[in-house]
Amino acid sequence: GTDFSADDRRSLFPKSSSDTPDGKVTRANLRSFQIESRFLATLSRTFSDQAVGSLSLGQNLNHTEFNRYQTNAFNLIYGTDQLDFAITKVPDEYKEVTRTDGYFANGELTLFDALTLSGNILYEGGSTFGQSQRRFWYPGAGFSWQVSKLPAFDNLSWIDQLKVRANFGVSGRQPPAYVDRNTFNQSTLFDGWVANAGWTTIYLGKDGVLTEPTLGNPNIKPERKTEWEAGFDLGVLGGRAALGFTYYNRITRDMILDVNLPPSSGFTDQFQNAGRVDNHGIELTLDLNPIQRDNFSWGINTQYSRNRSCVKELAGAEHVDLNGFTGSLVSLVAPGVDGVECHPFG
Repeated sequence: GTDFSADDRRSLFPKSSSDTPDGKVTRANLRSFQIESRFLATLSRTFSDQAVGSLSLGQNLNHTEFNRYQTNAFNLIYGTDQLDFAITKVPDEYKEVTRTDGYFANGELTLFDALTLSGNILYEGGSTFGQSQRRFWYPGAGFSWQVSKLPAFDNLSWIDQLKVRANFGVSGRQPPAYVDRNTFNQSTLFDGWVANAGWTTIYLGKDGVLTEPTLGNPNIKPERKTEWEAGFDLGVLGGRAALGFTYYNRITRDMILDVNLPPSSGFTDQFQNAGRVDNHGIELTLDLNPIQRDNFSWGINTQYSRNRSCVKELAGAEHVDLNGFTGSLVSLVAPGVDGVECHPFG
């Protein structure tokens, strides 16, 4: 399938505005285009009255393009609101193209209409991955068991369902586009030595293209999350009450962080696989339906969750700043800083 979206924006700060006294107008055109194809083949088989299985094989391909054409215009002539009447105009153009493809297999086997075993694997490649390794494996497995179908529960009519379950899986998050390479931008070079030597810039005060301060990382890898969880679901009293419980443990390795570099490197920062954060917690749900009638019902749904996180590694740095809400700063703090061996995420 294909998807296309267009977003045209215009913002105006008239002359004498508090934030922009000289006036400012911005025109931006944002275009997004996406193509996605998916091939899936499924084989199902009944081995016996007590065994049913299925196997799915497939391939997925995604191509995404994003373009932004923007002009920021400053110093408006009084009483005007168009780009034509601005003294200074600054164009801004950005293009991003990413591609992802993956080959996957999913299998499931149900035994005795009570025990279900499942497994899956994904072999994925992406254009944003580092040049040193372009593809990665993501496995997963799980099972669920309808314990209430055992003969021991035949005389417990007040129990509608009792199911225990457990799952394991590995997932990945892709790096941002183009962080695996050095990029360039147009800029003006300010240097007292250049001015004193009488050197001139190339064209209209611009020094051609300069290297961006962010150093490319050809070895960047996807961020990987390994998680396992276990729990149960209990339904009683003809659907009037249901209880669910889950315990999970999640380890995030190769976290993609924007790490500061020493000035001697000639760059300010670099995206690196620079951290590990462990999370574990519980999730609890309770659903009550005390009144169930043909023309009236009353339901109560409650949820409780608790998560504990711990920063385990931070690539030798004491802390790494993250983007937070406007005016706020969120940081990852390495183990051992301030005498604390386990700092929480954030």
